[in-house]
Amino acid sequence: MAEFVLAAGAWPGSRAWDGLLPELRPAGHGVPPTAPAGPPGSRGGRAGRSVRAQDVVGGVERPDLRHAVPVGAAPGA
Repeated sequence: MAEFVLAAGAWPGSRAWDGLLPELRPAGHGVPPTAPAGPPGSRGGRAGRSVRAQDVVGGVERPDLRHAVPVGAAPGA
């Protein structure tokens, strides 16, 4: 099965996936935890697009994943 790396925008954040997770895991798909950048200033500096993109790439390039599928959610999704 696939490993879905879920990346939500800054608003609403990980809550964007609340309705999807209960369907993915029972179907046998993996959803590895990711650590996306928080709002600007949460890491001691601005968490702009490049920082968020690096977080998603880091989630997809993990050595323990074989069939990673990156999935993004736009604000308001």
